[in-house]
Amino acid sequence: MQKRVVITATIIVILFLVAEVIFSFSQSSSLNSLEPSNNAVYAYEFIVPGYNYSGPNNYTFQVALGNYHNIIKQYNKVGSFFVNSTSECIINSKGLYLIIRILGYKENLANVNATMMFVKGDALCGKNYGQLPKTDENWSYYNGYYKSVFQTMNFSRKIIIDTANSNAQSPNGYPYGDWPFWMDKNELSNYYTLILFGLSDGAGTPFNITGIANVIPVNMSQSSPYSYKIGKLIIPANEQVFINKSQLPLKEVISNVSENAANKIIQNIEACYKTSCRSSLLSTAFLSNNPIQYQNNSVIIENSKILNTMNLSYKAWKLYYIRFQSFINLYGNYNETSYFPVIYYNDTRYVTTGFSSLNLSASYSRNGILLYISGDTNGNLFDMLPAAIVRAFGISPPAGALYAGTQISLELVSFHRT
Repeated sequence: MQKRVVITATIIVILFLVAEVIFSFSQSSSLNSLEPSNNAVYAYEFIVPGYNYSGPNNYTFQVALGNYHNIIKQYNKVGSFFVNSTSECIINSKGLYLIIRILGYKENLANVNATMMFVKGDALCGKNYGQLPKTDENWSYYNGYYKSVFQTMNFSRKIIIDTANSNAQSPNGYPYGDWPFWMDKNELSNYYTLILFGLSDGAGTPFNITGIANVIPVNMSQSSPYSYKIGKLIIPANEQVFINKSQLPLKEVISNVSENAANKIIQNIEACYKTSCRSSLLSTAFLSNNPIQYQNNSVIIENSKILNTMNLSYKAWKLYYIRFQSFINLYGNYNETSYFPVIYYNDTRYVTTGFSSLNLSASYSRNGILLYISGDTNGNLFDMLPAAIVRAFGISPPAGALYAGTQISLELVSFHRT
């Protein structure tokens, strides 16, 4: 991804309309100016590359917002995430921004206001949704639904961030997952770290696992190939931490294999890694120098060592491995044992193989601010939404980019202090 160009004049005018936010573009040229502090405001834009926003109703995004707890109860009851339109708001829009404002600190807790700003669209909210969002146009009511055609519409939520471990939560203490928009001091001091970006609840799997986690693997030594521009601030490539591997390490053991057969298996795996399987589980975020070995009549694909030595003790969640049994047919009828990573968070187990997008690209500034994250999601906006935002706003999994190809990105387009 090349450096992000400043926002168009039209969008800048729209940003000035955000409630209680006055944008100032007299930004410092220092990287330190990005660091989180009182009254810092970060504006992120969801972008569908190459999409033309023409046409009166040619919408890009569709998002259903409601009550997160009710959404999960609904799934557990009926086994699907259908939209309950009487208690949710369905928003169609051409543009979508996420604006984060730090309201203040109390000890190690940061009080944050997050605003989802929809640009040029329409909204249909059921009569049981609750307080209607702020909009620049009037609401009309008919047969149990409120409707508005708007230029801007804002939904805002308060989120509490524990700066010691990046854990986000609601004001009443309900856990949201990691806050991925800036790294804490523990993450910045590690050579490798993991960021718990997304959580999908209600996805029933074996071994008492009830969800799927999206985890970003970060290698702090990897710099970006491009500079990044935010207003007047240009962040050089070497002042960024670049992420382009989406899969977590795992361990595979293929048993009862002769040495001749093992050599063929290893050759096939290595050939796969160099070509079509580059983004598969074999191409991991932290690939060891000698990941494939033949020991005790077994082929061992071992990429989990670095996870086992990584310091994640400060996190609000735990990482461990669970054992699966299966048969591998690609190389012969050999018994295969797979060990998959699991996130244990808030008394819930989430299986993970890393990030759901196999072409993940992301960058943080060296002082820990998320600059952008991009991935091939097949138009599924939900995969690019952090768990903290999904849970705070009650966003249903069908959220999507209506006319997207595959790629969606979330990019920092403005920063200032009020």
